[in-house]
Amino acid sequence: MLKQAGFSDDEIGDWAKTERQRMQEAGFTDGEIDDEFGVTRPPKEVPPAFTERLKQGWLYRVLGAAGEYARNYFGDEPLGFSPESQRQLGKFGIVGDLAAAAGGPIDALLRSVPAGIAGVGAGLGRKRRIEKRATASGPRSQQPERPGRKLD
Repeated sequence: MLKQAGFSDDEIGDWAKTERQRMQEAGFTDGEIDDEFGVTRPPKEVPPAFTERLKQGWLYRVLGAAGEYARNYFGDEPLGFSPESQRQLGKFGIVGDLAAAAGGPIDALLRSVPAGIAGVGAGLGRKRRIEKRATASGPRSQQPERPGRKLD
């Protein structure tokens, strides 16, 4: 309204700053002053309803499936060569600290490949199922509009 009346941004800012100081001196809280000026602040925490809505979205389900499969294929055993593998390596002349030091990175690499493939496959499979369900339910324009949601 002040902008439409011809005041510059600097003039409006100076006025608002002066008014805010005057209201603070009169005992008003910042929240009350913000309400009076129509200022909205972002919440300090993400609202639980927003988090729940994200969990219902396709991306959350796809990433969840990918992570679950990758975690299952990677396993939770400690990294490194098993005692049996170390005995086998000893027969080839690779013994001691060298085998123990190389065991962790090599094991991690060997587990990561199938875990990554399983994760990508699970994610793509979940995405395909979601798309298939959406296609089976018909185009969005034929679906009934839910209250509070505008369809494109």
